[in-house]
Amino acid sequence: IANPIQRYQDLIGAGMSVMFNPQNLIQYPKLVDVLNLKYIIAPNLPEDISGYDQNSQRIIVFIKNYLSRFRPVYKGYQHTVYQNDSVLNRACIISDYVVLPEEKILDFMKSPEFNPREAIILEDSVNIPHPDKKFPMADALIKKYTPNQIVIETNSPYPGFLLLIDNWHPDWQVLVDGKKERLLRANYTFRAVYLSEGRHNVIFEYKSRPFAIGLIITIATIFALLGFYIPLGLWRLAVKYRIKLE
Repeated sequence: IANPIQRYQDLIGAGMSVMFNPQNLIQYPKLVDVLNLKYIIAPNLPEDISGYDQNSQRIIVFIKNYLSRFRPVYKGYQHTVYQNDSVLNRACIISDYVVLPEEKILDFMKSPEFNPREAIILEDSVNIPHPDKKFPMADALIKKYTPNQIVIETNSPYPGFLLLIDNWHPDWQVLVDGKKERLLRANYTFRAVYLSEGRHNVIFEYKSRPFAIGLIITIATIFALLGFYIPLGLWRLAVKYRIKLE
């Protein structure tokens, strides 16, 4: 399969770069909300920029304008911490969706038409009716979060997609109220599952097929070795004690 982590790199605009260089997050601040980035750390900027050359002044003004959409919550000696109050929750329910081919999704996410609170973007067609009116984004409660399992509780008055802002991978599966459901790739690189209205218990589980196959081979090899060495050891003991008796 294609590297799913590369999708995240493409979304933030880092491409194939080794160093962290999220161009899309700088040019399109809306993507900061989509990625559940709640805090931004930036160097303290000078109030008086008259002593800087024109290029440096332009950069400082650009950074100030960019950071103006965030709220400063802590200022240290060299850096300031900003809070993003418009961030999407790590898990939330969104009522509507659009379906686009992979090559068009990033451009749509950068466009003014994309409202991440009203609709998610899917690549695969789904036989799900669109809502007859707009519903507000609903919260979901993460009850457990481990590397291989995430448990979420929902209680929504309307049907919609539970969006989990974690990278999609084919070895993840999702259970809704104990029943396996279709795991969707949403917003280019994240996970989603469709839910009816009401209360639900949703479990995302990671089950690696290569790991499972490797584990089976390892266990089989151990039993094969035991099946060889145990009889061999017993035979050696029998030979040893027979020699002593003689």
